[in-house]
Amino acid sequence: QVLMGSVALRREKTMRVAGRPLVELPPRSVSVVQVELAAEDRAKYDRLEGAAARVVGGLLAAGALMEHYTTVLEIILRLRQVCDSGALCPDHLIAHLLADDALDALRAAAAAGGRGARGGGAQAGGAAKLGEAERARLLAHLEAAAGEECPVCLSQMEPPCITTCDHVFCRDCIATVIEGKGGVAPCPLCRRQLSLAHLLDLPPPP
Repeated sequence: QVLMGSVALRREKTMRVAGRPLVELPPRSVSVVQVELAAEDRAKYDRLEGAAARVVGGLLAAGALMEHYTTVLEIILRLRQVCDSGALCPDHLIAHLLADDALDALRAAAAAGGRGARGGGAQAGGAAKLGEAERARLLAHLEAAAGEECPVCLSQMEPPCITTCDHVFCRDCIATVIEGKGGVAPCPLCRRQLSLAHLLDLPPPP
């Protein structure tokens, strides 16, 4: 926000120049149209909605919802995509959200970390201490997101890696961020403290 505030000028529709609106807009018209999802899309939506309820409920119970807010935002995104068309949300994109062992691992991680995970030191243990279910969930997320844009350099991630707080970056980008802070730095997305030990890479192809 500080960076964008220094390089970008925000215009709002309520602004006026010489007493006149900056942009002349017609009155807003809102229409609500009820539509029926196709049977396949409805089944996918219901499965994803059930997974969302279990994830959010577990994180709320652990008091760690904000520690995993990007997971919640991803679920909302996938639900919206299914409403538009199930083809926008292939099964491999939501597999790591629907797997029962992945949900259990996420809730367990939240319960173990709680709100204290934002403290001054890096998370204890790092990727080497992850349980099998949590490691599998993170790797599934990393594989699904491998072609997406890195939040640091805004280019396609090459090579991609994932943090133990469930965020995906270029390996070099996040390593540079961490090393630039002396070996421990806040995650650029959730501010959880990270070291290089908290990065997880895709295994080499067989």
